[in-house]
Amino acid sequence: WGTWQGLPITVFDYTFVVRDYSPDGTDVERQLSCATTQVQPRSGHLTIAKEGFFTRLADHMGFQDIQFGVEEFDRTFQVKCTDPQFARSLIDQHMMRWLLDSAEGFAFEMNEAYLLCYSRRRRPTDFTPLLATLKRFHDRIPQGAWSFYGSGTPAPGVTAPPAPPPPGLAAGRE
Repeated sequence: WGTWQGLPITVFDYTFVVRDYSPDGTDVERQLSCATTQVQPRSGHLTIAKEGFFTRLADHMGFQDIQFGVEEFDRTFQVKCTDPQFARSLIDQHMMRWLLDSAEGFAFEMNEAYLLCYSRRRRPTDFTPLLATLKRFHDRIPQGAWSFYGSGTPAPGVTAPPAPPPPGLAAGRE
């Protein structure tokens, strides 16, 4: 697609059908607008979404819901990742606060070297919030995620505390 505010991106719409095989069920078509970019932190498959349809779909894929010990965040978001330590290094206190305050209506996935942001389907003239949210998430990737999982450096001006300790050492964490 091109570059948006210095970030190489691809934008696309995605439509799929959720089949309901019950005797009185009806199929439901879902339409999403998506933006993706490459990232340096290499990850397993990670999803961050508000509780709802897509989080239940992830449940069926076998991902374990990760708890962060922050009640508001744990209640609002479902985070699943094949590498829970990666999720904890990516979602620090600053990222949690930003997600709670600014990411209404958006969901995120990371897999290998790709970051995906998606929302309900948008008209082409309404893509700016999608692109801005992808960029803001990208720019908030904490130093710990870059250090332990990537070979690149964070976006200029991004500073964050080190990654949290492993779960067994996180006594006293909020």
